Amino acid sequence: MTALPCDTDQLEKTLKNPVKDYEDMLQYQCALAAGCDVIVTNNKRDFYEFCQLPFLASEVFLLQIDY
Repeated sequence: MTALPCDTDQLEKTLKNPVKDYEDMLQYQCALAAGCDVIVTNNKRDFYEFCQLPFLASEVFLLQIDY
């Protein structure tokens, strides 16, 4: 797991995409910029609105990864 950086580009893209939850869009923009393959969230309901990446609940993700 890696903490992703957030810069002006992600902030500007977030502000240009008005959604119900600003923080979810910011996380999504950071994930896109970093080339992430999946979003792991327990708040899938808000991500349905805009997310083009696959997203999984944390329990499902943990069951699928190899340790």
